[in-house]
Amino acid sequence: MFRFELKRCMKGRGFKAAFLISLILAAGHFTAFCICFLHNEYGGIITDKEAVKLLKAGQSVLGIYPANIFEGFIGGEQYTFWNGVYFYLLPIIAVLPFGTSFFEDEDSGYLKNIYIKKKKEIYLVCKFIVTFISGGIAAGLPYVFSFMMNLLYVPAIKPNQLARHNFVNQLNNMSDWYYEKTFLYFGVYLLIIMLCGGVFATLSLCVSFAAKNSLFVMFFPFLFNISFDYVAMELKIEKYVPSNIMNPMMTEYIKGRSMFSVFTEIFAAILLCFGFFVVLNTTRERLVLYIVTSSCCGRYQFG
Repeated sequence: MFRFELKRCMKGRGFKAAFLISLILAAGHFTAFCICFLHNEYGGIITDKEAVKLLKAGQSVLGIYPANIFEGFIGGEQYTFWNGVYFYLLPIIAVLPFGTSFFEDEDSGYLKNIYIKKKKEIYLVCKFIVTFISGGIAAGLPYVFSFMMNLLYVPAIKPNQLARHNFVNQLNNMSDWYYEKTFLYFGVYLLIIMLCGGVFATLSLCVSFAAKNSLFVMFFPFLFNISFDYVAMELKIEKYVPSNIMNPMMTEYIKGRSMFSVFTEIFAAILLCFGFFVVLNTTRERLVLYIVTSSCCGRYQFG
């Protein structure tokens, strides 16, 4: 069942659409940052191999510290609007591959055929796992594509705090990793993005039973994220907002939170979505049958 669902996901139009949108985001950021911003602001960047060697040795080249890949891809800068667009659209991108599949299976009647051949619980668990994985992959694609694309143009040297190119200072979370273990810093955030993408994708499963069309299922995580962001801002608890947790440039908003607490929040959301989707859909028909039976018995008893 797991292989069957995974093949459906990979061959579906939703996954191809997420892949295409990821390429567009990466290409748009490459054009805006590498081609437009760097040349307009700095007249180009230092790409000469000897210059890079001198910089790694701690020597200055023309008094300029060049932009680098960690400050020059969609997850590592805020000079352009593409960082905001990416994390704004991330809930939709995560849902595209497989988030609406359960609603479509049930709406088309295909679900009845599956339940005849497979145990309901097995199908629901496999559906949840595949949807979670597909959402995580789709959410991380723009991040990875942008890094790989911009790496062709900007050097992979460590950020320099004195250069003032970045948005992470010493007071922010994991600032020591950002300057000393930069690959690890952005690797951890890639994991966070993928986990949050999985949560958004499975969140769409949780509302499938109450939806009347697939558009509501697709856009619910997006609307939920925006609403949660607004409410959190009013309540002054921005450090719990997914958009701030996922974005490596928003560490200012989660100041004081440890990575352990961030991952605890994410895993709690995963378990909540899993329990709600699997348990609800396992017992839903039983509850409906019980309510209908009780209602009929009540009418018969009291005339």
